[in-house]
Amino acid sequence: MIIAVISDTHTPECIEKAFTKLQELTKKHSEISTVAINGDLLGIFSVKEEISKEKRADLLQEVAPLFTAKFSGEITPELGLIYIKERYDWVINILKKFKGIIPVIFNLGNHESEKHFLVIQELKFLTGHDVPRLDSDQLMAIFKEFESELQIMESNGNFNYIRNKHLIIDKTMILGIPGISHDTVGNDEFSLAQEAHTRGLVNAALKDLDKVSQIIILNHTQGDTNKQTGIHNSSSKSLKEFMNNIPMHILQSVYIQSHNHFLYSHFQKHHGFHYLLNNAGIHNGRFNLLSINSLGVQAYDVAEVLTPLMLNENFSNLKDEEARIARSYKDPKPILSRMSGSNESEFKMSPELIELKKKVMGIK
Repeated sequence: MIIAVISDTHTPECIEKAFTKLQELTKKHSEISTVAINGDLLGIFSVKEEISKEKRADLLQEVAPLFTAKFSGEITPELGLIYIKERYDWVINILKKFKGIIPVIFNLGNHESEKHFLVIQELKFLTGHDVPRLDSDQLMAIFKEFESELQIMESNGNFNYIRNKHLIIDKTMILGIPGISHDTVGNDEFSLAQEAHTRGLVNAALKDLDKVSQIIILNHTQGDTNKQTGIHNSSSKSLKEFMNNIPMHILQSVYIQSHNHFLYSHFQKHHGFHYLLNNAGIHNGRFNLLSINSLGVQAYDVAEVLTPLMLNENFSNLKDEEARIARSYKDPKPILSRMSGSNESEFKMSPELIELKKKVMGIK
């Protein structure tokens, strides 16, 4: 199985880059069987360092033309609801667009979640105006209509919504852990709801493990990454228990992490699991291909060219950024060059994002 994985795009520009490249790839490589869109199509404010104030009006017009036509400087509750419905409709249209070229697996992100309605924060970011309190019943009605549309798409084929279930495709289980909440640890109601939902999905998956020989986990809640060693683990107690007790007949196990702001792809293996970590939004539209079969697992960065990722099993403490990148990339210099803004390409970053990444990397 070869699967494309796109996580955390957030902006229209980013998801369009990914779509254009995937469309090109699928025309050349029919063996790419599906694309997993691992949440967070919404949430423009999450990459705000890329978006100048001048760009926000254009973005607002692009993602919410009905709202923009009615907006005159004040956000009323009616206008707020128009915006939110328009944005959820936009997600549906994006998924239909992908569905038109390749089967789609969609895992809910926390920016789409009905627990947070972070799209309200997006509206404030794009307009610069406070959003009044919106009726919770009307908000839930919009979300329920959104999920109803997803279910209709699923009934029409070429699409799977995996918030509440796992899939089995050719002896491969695909288990999606949705981003109902940001976190799965804590005693707040949202974290408790997230962990309870995760536990239910895991318990259902356990009953079907005897039917599969491979497993792919698409996770959208926060995990734990050690910056020096690079090692990543799930934060969920129930998911960790599940991963630590995979039966011997499962030949390959892959964990795909979204949500964290990884500056480049990470491909690693420990405790029997391959880990593929990426964030297309902060990775400037780059997504991944994952090849999994009984003989092994391989991962690639997808941008101008396909770049094979090296499998890292060495988790020594590294302080040098180039050495950290070299865990997953045979040649780390192009990654460093791109991150510092000196690499000219269609995926070149904005000056604002370059400065952010320099700060994260400690580059003067």
